[in-house]
Order: sequence, then C-alpha cells, then structure tokens
Amino acid sequence: MMRWRIGDLQGTIIAGTGGSSGSTSTRLNNPMGITLDQWKNLYVADSSNNRIQLFCSGSTTGITIAGQTNLTFPHDVKFDSQMNLYVSERSGAQVSKFNKL
Repeated sequence: MMRWRIGDLQGTIIAGTGGSSGSTSTRLNNPMGITLDQWKNLYVADSSNNRIQLFCSGSTTGITIAGQTNLTFPHDVKFDSQMNLYVSERSGAQVSKFNKL
C-alpha cells in the first residue's frame, strides 16, 4: 500500500513490501479494500491470504486480526459507529461482522 500526498513526486510504502507478495507480517497478497480508524491505523483486506491485516499508525508490520480460516477472499473492510468491523467476502458471497477489538 502506498500513500501519495499532493505534490509528491513518488509515493511512500506504508504497508506491505513493494513488488513482492507473500503471507508474512510485512507482506500482502492481492490487497483489496482498506479503511482507516480514528487513530490512523490501517486495515487491509488481504484477499489472497484470506485475512484482515491491521497496520498500526507508523508501522509497516501487520497483525492478523481476522481470517485465514474463516474468510474467503475478503474484498472490503468498514467500521460502524461502534467500531465493529464488517468484511465483505467475494468468494464467500457474504458479509462477516467482527465485534469491536
């Protein structure tokens, strides 16, 4: 994942390892949807790894907070007003709810 600021000539990698996919805590494989929480933590639907990765603000190391056994190709992530996490699954044809962390 890259962050681009207006006027920048190039982006800054903020999650994953540029040009290299994988399943370690610093790599992503086919990231799809992303969302930020109020503290600027990044949540990534890491689709081909069937997981949701949390990248705390300022960290390039992710933490798996959902999936690997109960998600099928997660496509997008969103929060409700209570900070419950909702994950849409492309292959599972469903939306899963994960209670507030």
